[in-house]
Amino acid sequence: MRPARTDLWVLGCSHRDTVASMPSSAIDRRSAFDLLIPRPQTCRALGTSAIAVAALRGFAHVHGLDADAWSRHADELHLAHERNTTLGPGAYRLLVPPAPGVRVRLEAADEEGFRNARATLVQLMRACIGSESRSTQAIGAESWSIQGALPACAIEDAPALPVRGVMLDVSRLRVPTMTHLLGVIDQLALLKFNHFQLYIEHAFRYRGHERVSDGASPVTPDELRRLDEHCCARGITLAANQNCFGHMHRWLACDRYADLAETHADWYFQDMHRTGAFSLCPTDPRSLALVDDLIAEQLACVSSRLINIGCDETYDVGQGRSREAVERHSRARVYGSFVAQVCERVTSRGARPMFWADIALEHPETLDLLPEEAIALAWSYEPSAAFAEWCRTCRARGHETWVCPGTSSWRSITGRTSERRGNVARAVREGLENGAQGMLVCDWGDAGHLQQWAIGLHALTHAADAAWSGDPDRDIASAESVQVFGDPSLQVASWLDALGDVDVEMRRAMANPPPGAVKLHNATVLFTSLWPAREGYVIPDDARMWTATRERLAALSGAIPTPLTPLVRDQLEHSVRFALFAAAVGEAQARALPLPPDWEPDLEHIACDHERLWRITSRPGGLAESARNFDTLHARLRARG
Repeated sequence: MRPARTDLWVLGCSHRDTVASMPSSAIDRRSAFDLLIPRPQTCRALGTSAIAVAALRGFAHVHGLDADAWSRHADELHLAHERNTTLGPGAYRLLVPPAPGVRVRLEAADEEGFRNARATLVQLMRACIGSESRSTQAIGAESWSIQGALPACAIEDAPALPVRGVMLDVSRLRVPTMTHLLGVIDQLALLKFNHFQLYIEHAFRYRGHERVSDGASPVTPDELRRLDEHCCARGITLAANQNCFGHMHRWLACDRYADLAETHADWYFQDMHRTGAFSLCPTDPRSLALVDDLIAEQLACVSSRLINIGCDETYDVGQGRSREAVERHSRARVYGSFVAQVCERVTSRGARPMFWADIALEHPETLDLLPEEAIALAWSYEPSAAFAEWCRTCRARGHETWVCPGTSSWRSITGRTSERRGNVARAVREGLENGAQGMLVCDWGDAGHLQQWAIGLHALTHAADAAWSGDPDRDIASAESVQVFGDPSLQVASWLDALGDVDVEMRRAMANPPPGAVKLHNATVLFTSLWPAREGYVIPDDARMWTATRERLAALSGAIPTPLTPLVRDQLEHSVRFALFAAAVGEAQARALPLPPDWEPDLEHIACDHERLWRITSRPGGLAESARNFDTLHARLRARG
């Protein structure tokens, strides 16, 4: 297979290494070390080197962080890779010499350490790249000038958490194109992530089960193999992922699998009424046979021998066909017995399972039923998450544990800066204090996957730095602006933080609701006012809060940093316009006024932009269903008058 182009990627530039700085920009007033992310533990400046940026950039533009290419071209790049067994896993030393004729030295004890050293070297190069002018042509078309030499320096660094991973939801309607997925992997490698998963319910083209993914534009086996190859070349472990118990509604909606359901009737998801199939029936042997088939096919596509079997939120178990078994043996034993059998199907193939630990943590005795090699994934997406307690519980029963915070991009439009930062901070701190071996950051797509990728990517960047450094409170805004978004003004990361807290005052009010009301979580007020996830919310009726939110959004709309790629700017403008619409609707309701006279054309514009932007980064499957959210909203607002 001819290797794909793997140029380093900035959002909106389709694999192009387009981090920009301008001769008199803010970048020139910052140390190059301040523009590294994660910022290394030790950075010692040694003056100016004789290593020209131009040659390194040309190589990185073509090969990205492909390890084989760096090894093959080490001599022409004047690089020396030296094994240093005194360094820990993933740790590295990087010496860019001040003297001409001396090679750049990369020291590490393992291949991951060398990969991390190369990522830092490329980031140094990116901070030295200049842009004389920005093209108005197609996305990724830039006019470049190359400035000088790399700074001579001695850098040493090591990761706090051994595993630093990302899980991208491709089962909530939005399946990214291969171009976008390859670019995401390149960006994750540059940020020193070393683990990646695609969350799969139905969006994989299983042989013999094609009808389930019809219309979804699913990931194919060949595509998963290509992603695995791309990840491996960049030091990233790609795990297989298939939810094997709950969240199987799209399977169970097909006649062929319908009788595998726990129930098709009414049931309760915690305290919320639900109707229809959700989980496989754990007492039906055919459920395990289906799962075994899915596990076998996905494991055949990845080299890692790791698979996330899901098994979260199976609240319908015991409310349908397994009711008698649950009454006889307990919900914990019925759940644990089925998950243990799924784990056995994984281990029998020489692979290692990981599972969402929420149900097991409700019934800790369940953990004793599962094989010790099963990795417990302790997840929650709020700052109040009890990661310390969960890690202690899982580890006490013999299970390696990863903490799993979220990007808070879903059900938000804007992101949720304060909650996301608090959630990641607690995951990192309590994970490190209580023996977690990894962090898996989740980017979900609930309620139509309406958020833009820039929102999630911003959150992932903070998580990358926190998991590597162990310090979630560091100021990385300037470095993120340059390395992730190619913004020489150094403003876009701070702008995104402000956007993500535009309705934080109202979020705090809904997090402490009046008696009898439902507490808001995993969503902004702006989104919830348009698409409430359930009944029982009390949307703030303080008109001053809504007015202040709208005014903050208007100010942000006029302050989007200028030097961004067209796609980034397009996504940010859409997000602000979308949020402004929600604020206008909320303000009108709070003031008991009619909707703004132009609400219908505004909503149509937002819906059209959603579809247009979707087609740039995502496959067509799922778009029509996602777009129906706007039709539903339109009908509800028309009925309100």
